[in-house]
Amino acid sequence: MQQRGALAITGSRVWAPFGALAGDCGNYKGRVVGVRLDGTGDVVKYDPSTREQGGMWNAAGPTVGPQGHLYVVSANGSSGPGDEYDHTNSVDELDENGTLVDSFAPSDWAQNNAGDVGLGSQGVALVGTKWAVLGGKSGPVYVLRQGRLGGIGGEVSMLNFCKSYGGAAVDGNVIYFPCVDGVRAARVDDDGRSQVLWHVDDNDVSGSPVVAGGRVWVMDQLGGVLHALDPSTGKSTGQVQVGQTNRFASPSITGHDILVGTMSGLSVVRAS
Repeated sequence: MQQRGALAITGSRVWAPFGALAGDCGNYKGRVVGVRLDGTGDVVKYDPSTREQGGMWNAAGPTVGPQGHLYVVSANGSSGPGDEYDHTNSVDELDENGTLVDSFAPSDWAQNNAGDVGLGSQGVALVGTKWAVLGGKSGPVYVLRQGRLGGIGGEVSMLNFCKSYGGAAVDGNVIYFPCVDGVRAARVDDDGRSQVLWHVDDNDVSGSPVVAGGRVWVMDQLGGVLHALDPSTGKSTGQVQVGQTNRFASPSITGHDILVGTMSGLSVVRAS
């Protein structure tokens, strides 16, 4: 098993997600593990009811909702067409103790399991206290209702526009997706419907974006270039060479500085 996703803190615990090594090798089973911040007490965990697989591997890790609940995304599992639902290819909502309280899966979850597509590659993005949004490996982007995820096929809306890997950024009701063919911006309206606003027409500008200082910051993953995008158009307003990064690298923000972890160290860019 491999711990790749980001950590999250809620319920006096730090939570770490686990998935598989590259190529889904070995008899692994995805899970998220919670350890108390003071190091005392028992370790708690949640894993899907699948026999194996169901990795929680996306780089964004668990998302903490307004109630302190965790939204974790499980990838393809061992159950297929004709099998009982096993909470893989799903968004699973957990309480502060790691107990499953709600879930969502696409209506074709079993077919997605069989084809190693569907969910798993992107974390959940929260729009206010109403919507939970995510894409995945096969193209559909789902809008779910926080507090009532909907079960199997229970999405509020679905729009097929983005194969997404990593973490999305949110500003108001606009979400910036790390699409594999270039970052996209989409707006979610009051009825839970999404509309694409713009698309960066560059397959390399596809890293996990962040929003700060009136710009969307995202890596050109092949060229090692950090781009500052206009949030209303997606046009690059500035760029700087920071060095080669991992494919899932995301900038971090502190004050006026943008921090980028590279394969050879840390690059710091001062925003004007």
